Amino acid sequence: AVLSLSAKKETLNEINSVFGFDNPQYQLETVISDLISNNDSKFDIDSSEDYNPEVIHLANKIYLNGTLMIDEDFRKKAMEDYYVEIDNLDFTKSEFAANTVNEWVENKTAGKLHDLVSSSDFDSSTVLVLINALHFKGPWFLKFEESKTRRRPFYLQDGSTVEVDMMNNIGDYLYVNSQELGAQILEIPYFSHRYAMRIILPKKNNFVLLQKNVQALLDIELSSAMVNVSLPKFRIESSIEFSPILKQLGMKRAFDNRAQFDGLLKNKTNLQISKVLQKTYIDVSENGTEAAAATIKILIQRKGISTNHYPVHFIAN
Repeated sequence: AVLSLSAKKETLNEINSVFGFDNPQYQLETVISDLISNNDSKFDIDSSEDYNPEVIHLANKIYLNGTLMIDEDFRKKAMEDYYVEIDNLDFTKSEFAANTVNEWVENKTAGKLHDLVSSSDFDSSTVLVLINALHFKGPWFLKFEESKTRRRPFYLQDGSTVEVDMMNNIGDYLYVNSQELGAQILEIPYFSHRYAMRIILPKKNNFVLLQKNVQALLDIELSSAMVNVSLPKFRIESSIEFSPILKQLGMKRAFDNRAQFDGLLKNKTNLQISKVLQKTYIDVSENGTEAAAATIKILIQRKGISTNHYPVHFIAN
């Protein structure tokens, strides 16, 4: 979202198309700005054990090659709408640069994410990195009793099973059994009822249908019902290089010599994305959920490329 502020023409069109921004800037900026600007009052609520609120931290950071300068219009919009912090960093000192980025990510995710990048991700062509970090921690409104957790089979997509710690609770939840979408949908609220985990349980061999109806699954109306809930206790950590996925979805220009990020720097610099990396963490237990995610876009200066279709004559005579 922040990077799209600097994108122009077809590069911007592809970004908007991939991420489904109907109103490319206004709508997204308004939502994120409201979310981030309320961090202190709305999300960083008193975390005493008696009250047990949810905590959400969102943070955006730009590290920039110190020889270059951010465009003032971009700086103003990024800082006002997305609360972006901007600092200089020498990427030629690749190990120091990697440590700086990783320390920032660890700090913003309460130590849940480590080693988002390595020194090999940076070199003399690196101009700028944009990092987004999110940390969430919230107790359930209705906690699962640890004494009810039992080892139970969990069915994998191929039909095999694995033994897991299965939590159990009976309570009033929002729920629907949709024949049209071929799934049961359950919403488990967190303490304040501001947020909830929506769990989608497909019928057998129905994953393809679900993938085609993601928005419908998120928008479907649920009703209050007494539900006997069995939910696995789990912790998942993942790392992914998003560049191939984004290209496959249609965001191609941002990664090659057609990229137009003309609104990013004061200096006339041809930029393109070299890679997009993401790490995620989620821990679901009887007490609630803790989750973290961090994404980094690494921009490099591309070498000059001639747009001529025919060779230029250079005769030193």
